[in-house]
Order: sequence, then structure tokens, then C-alpha cells
Amino acid sequence: MDSYFCRKNRLNNYFRFKSFTIYQQNTAMKVGIDGVLLGAWTSLGNGCRILDVGTGTGLLALMMAQRNTESLVDAVEIDYDAAADAYMNVLESPFAKRIKVFASDICDFESPAKYGLIISNPPYFVNNLRGNDRQRNIARHTESLDACKVLQFADANLESDGKVSMIYPFEYHRMVENCAWELSLYPLRRCKVSMSKLNTPTRMMVEYGRSRNYCTDSELCVRDQIGYSESYKELTKDFYLYL
Repeated sequence: MDSYFCRKNRLNNYFRFKSFTIYQQNTAMKVGIDGVLLGAWTSLGNGCRILDVGTGTGLLALMMAQRNTESLVDAVEIDYDAAADAYMNVLESPFAKRIKVFASDICDFESPAKYGLIISNPPYFVNNLRGNDRQRNIARHTESLDACKVLQFADANLESDGKVSMIYPFEYHRMVENCAWELSLYPLRRCKVSMSKLNTPTRMMVEYGRSRNYCTDSELCVRDQIGYSESYKELTKDFYLYL
């Protein structure tokens, strides 16, 4: 899948979904599996206000608007060029009237209201060496945004029964969950993601909220012996053109 994304992006610099198209000529980080997985997996309420933190091209904001036709979605992005891509993608989508894009650091963003859902695919290359591409560094490193900053923002801006949903590398799960507990945010759903049954989990998707009820745990394999797994195709079928 990743190599398919890369080939398509180099040739066309856009990715077409069933209900919208992501143009990504200005953003450093292109459409990838993590964002699509999170947008398809996250559970939604009816008519809630949603915030996409670090929206990049606007992918998650658009997925949320597609899945919940009553929702109002705000999308925040620190990089101006990426925010410009997100703005145009939203403008050309069927959901333009329900999504607002803000070019802002989340630390400076003044929420117009509390949110029922805050969703984020934050950068996660905490210890890797930085390259020469400033845009890509901002998109991939935690110097501008990390999972704990998202949780801290959620602590102040979630409705009492709201949720925050994130995806991050499996190796960082303990660190992120400790941060959540310190803020009295508790796991409601967790999903370990691996590329195949032969691989160890590489990603964790988690929804946090104020309730300390039982947490539902699951696992997802992207591939099986013959291609993409049935569970992966079932999860993402409303978005990918060819599933």
C-alpha cells in the first residue's frame, strides 16, 4: 500500500477517494495508511462538533464529515502550505459548508466551542535525526505537536462525554497512555495494528475519554496471504475507490 501511495503521488500529486479528492502539492506529508485507518476506525456520535488536530491535507476532517452528515468540523494545521492544501481540498469537497480550516499552532488556537470528538494523527519521529526539509520535519517530528500536547488540549476542550482518538507507533503506547491517565483521560477502545500476522504491531489506535469503564481491545492486520485482509477492506471500503 505505501509503495502504491508513493507511485500515485509522484505521478499525479493527488489521491482520489470515493467522496472527495486530496490534492497534496504543497504539504510535506502525503496521504498514508495511518490517517485512513484512524478516520475509518474512530467511533462517531450523532451531530457532534469535531476537531482534527494537525490536519495536514485535511484528510481526517473530510473523512469525519463524510461519516457524520450532521457534524461540524474544525481542522487546525500549523504549516501554512499544508493548511492551504487542506483549505482547497475542503472547498472542492461536498462538505465545504461544514468544515473550517485554521492555519494555527494548536497552542495558540482558541476553540470556538467544546468538542465531542478530537481526532489526530500526530507526528511521531521523536528521536530520529532531522533532515533538511523544514516542512517535513514539522509534519513528522514532535517539536511542533505531539500526542501529549493533543491530550492536554483535549483535557481543556472536550465536552464532558467527549472523546479523543489518535494513532501512534506501538512503541510509544505506554508513554502516551501514562500522559492520558495523568489528565484523567482513560482508554475506551484500543486497536493494535500490524501489517500482517507475521509482523509485530507497529501502530496503536486509541480512543480516550473521561469514563473509566471497561476498555475494548482489538487487533487489525492490514494484509493476509493473498493481499489486503478482509477486515482492512471492510473497515476502509467507504473511502477507497477500488475496495
